[in-house]
Amino acid sequence: MVKVKFLAQLRQDLGAQERELDINNITIIELLKMLTEEYNKPFLKLIEDDLLVIMHNSRVLDREELENVVINSNDIITLMPPIVGGSL
Repeated sequence: MVKVKFLAQLRQDLGAQERELDINNITIIELLKMLTEEYNKPFLKLIEDDLLVIMHNSRVLDREELENVVINSNDIITLMPPIVGGSL
């Protein structure tokens, strides 16, 4: 099983904190396409607009890596909007 965690505003938008999926040997891009169909949320567009940070087992991925990183059983994928704003 692969765990997909949704953080911050994305959690609220999707109404889900995390999902466990019985998937193996697919790329991050393939996973995002699956999630787009399931949640009707344009994940690939969010990436293009730099509105989504993707982590694979706690490592932040660059956009160029998304087609090459393969997800395996027991991996954790974290999706979150970028952290912005705030004041000192």
